[in-house]
Amino acid sequence: KGVDKSATIGSRAGVVQVGYFGSMGQGRLGSFEFLLKCFSLLKSKGVEPKKRIRIFIRGPRTQITKDLINLMGAQEYIEVGEVIPYHDTLRIMLEMDYLLLLGTDIHSYALPGKLFEYIGASKPVLAVTPPGQIDDFVSEHQIGYVLTPGRERDSENAILSLLEGRKTTFFQKNVSNLANKYTRRKTAEKTAEILDSFVMRRT
Repeated sequence: KGVDKSATIGSRAGVVQVGYFGSMGQGRLGSFEFLLKCFSLLKSKGVEPKKRIRIFIRGPRTQITKDLINLMGAQEYIEVGEVIPYHDTLRIMLEMDYLLLLGTDIHSYALPGKLFEYIGASKPVLAVTPPGQIDDFVSEHQIGYVLTPGRERDSENAILSLLEGRKTTFFQKNVSNLANKYTRRKTAEKTAEILDSFVMRRT
């Protein structure tokens, strides 16, 4: 129940594909609303999102998300679906050009596990978040764009850059390097844990 089995994503030439997989709860809906507002402002200036981008959302609470999308007139370029099996989520992540990360004031002091899932998939990030740890991390490692609610002009420019593909290759290279770094670190930490455990048993 609640599983969308039609988990096929088709690509279209010249269209940036962005994916979000998870809940819109815990304040994330506000960040998502800001993203839609930015696209609405760009549309009023002659930029047609439906010809340039496709956003795929899979997760619970879809009706709330759909209501907001309809209210903002964004249904032409956003596709919402129910929760999908984990293996399908991973496959679709790899088909995306960017993965969407929604931050909140509630958790601005911490890095969400979803960020490291995205890094593991070696995909650039489109982060919509208040100032905090996510903002700092994405900016420091240059692995994607950061849109800050309340900063419409900067966010519009970032979206235009994304649509034009100005930094995609650059971000892709950085996130791939970061993924390798974290994989090596995780392996080293696991090895250290095993060695520590062995030493403790011997003493």
